[in-house]
Order: sequence, then structure tokens, then C-alpha cells
Amino acid sequence: MEYKMFCPIKINLTLRVLSTRDDGYHEIYSLFWKRKGIDGLTISRNKEDNVRDILNAKGYTINGQNIIMKTVTWARRLGYKIPPLHIELNKKLPIGSGIGAGSGNAATLILWLVKEYGLKADAKSVSKLGADVPFMSGDADMAIVSGIGEKILPVNDIPSLKWILVFPKWTTSTVKAYSKLDQYRKNNSLIINKSQLDNEIDTILYNLNKGNKIGLLPNDFFAPLLEEHPEYNIAQNIAEDSGAVAWGISGSGSTFFALCKSSHSAAKAMSAFENQYWINQINKLE
Repeated sequence: MEYKMFCPIKINLTLRVLSTRDDGYHEIYSLFWKRKGIDGLTISRNKEDNVRDILNAKGYTINGQNIIMKTVTWARRLGYKIPPLHIELNKKLPIGSGIGAGSGNAATLILWLVKEYGLKADAKSVSKLGADVPFMSGDADMAIVSGIGEKILPVNDIPSLKWILVFPKWTTSTVKAYSKLDQYRKNNSLIINKSQLDNEIDTILYNLNKGNKIGLLPNDFFAPLLEEHPEYNIAQNIAEDSGAVAWGISGSGSTFFALCKSSHSAAKAMSAFENQYWINQINKLE
């Protein structure tokens, strides 16, 4: 039997990077928001070859080991007897954009494995596949995510807002982004008070649910990324002029997003972004 599913994506309404752990990973404190994306995943048993898996990817080119195949290997190492699979990925969202598209692909496969093979794995184990995967494969559409992605606290008060996702022509390497942030902090003495983070999130959620204008949402990667790509200032101006209530970058970049209350505001933003030379793709999600 063939299964067809759409994969989730996420944006970070806040993203604060805290301490660096002994293993080299950074602790984060972030408000994640998930929605169904437009990448499609089709899974069936590989009837043509009873030895190996087949992954056919259409759309954006995937370099190196794909997280989907990494997930299959991971599940088998946990002891689950999963037969050779035939997987088709219709990749419509850019790679390296900070919206967790790859993690959403893996999460969709995990949920299928849970249903078909009774896969059981805790968030710490799942986080080995990627920091975003535990949230992306979880039940919550919004949550405060901390640690290295394995600590998830669901949030119920989800705003009713439209997403405008703006994908620039450049992508961002997560490893390089963290390295650049570390260097930026040495030069700019950036200080984060962890005790204020919950208040920050509570204030943002309150205003988003009320439809109040916030403007730029807090993301520690934004300042160093803006130094490299001043086009983000243009994006901010478009978001503000269109009547968006909030905007920012997702993850470590490169995606810029705007949150709109009305279809008119969303359409105005879409129209303005379409005239920008530095933009590769724009999507609207309800």
C-alpha cells in the first residue's frame, strides 16, 4: 500500500541561544510554531528490490546523506524490522532555510513508522537525527523548545495569523551561523538573561493573539545575519508597510517571515516581495 503525506515546517517566534555545552552543542530557548508545509512524502514497500531502499527526490537537489535515509537507518538500529522502502520526496521548499523542512521530512517518516511498525523513541533519541525533529514529530503545533531541541513544553494559545515565507537566493549553514554568532558576541558583548525569556514569550503570545503589532521578533541570529545581508532591512520595511503584525527570521536563517492578520495585508506583502531581485521563492500558509 502507498502512503502520501505532506510534511510539516516551523518558524521560530523567538530564538535565544544560551550556553555552549561540553559536547559543543548550544543550548537554546525558543518558541516554535508548526504548520503543514508543501513538501510531499510518498512511502511504500520496495517490491522491485528486497535488499535496498530507494529514495527518489524531485525538486531541490539534496547533497550528502539525506535525513530521510538517516532516519530509516536509525529506526532499524533500534531493532525494528523495517523492510526495504520506496520513498518519493517532492521537495518544494529550499534546503538550508531555517524552517525545518528536512526535519519535517524526517518527522513525517517517523510518524509513519510509529503507525506501521510501532516505533517508540524518546525525544532525546530522536534529537540525534536533528534538533528540530523531536518537535516536528510531536503532537504540539506550538511549544517552547529548549536544551538542544529535546525539551518540549506545549503551548495552547495559538494565534490565528497568515504566514508569508520569503526565501532569499542565499542559504545559511547552521554550523557557520553558530560560529558567526559566537564571534559576534565576543565583539558586541551580547548578554541574555534566561530569567526573562518566559516573560518575553508570554508578552509575544499575548500580543499576537490580540493582533497587536510587535514588529521584529527576537532571534539572536538576526543581527550577525543582517551584517552580511542588508536586504533583510528591505524585508522588514515591506512587512511593516504591508501591515504585518510581526516578522523575523526562522532558525539561523535564511528564511524571512511575516505574520499577517488579514488576506489584504498578506496579498500586499506578497506583491511587494515579488518585485525584489534577491528573493528566490515566496509562499503563503494559512
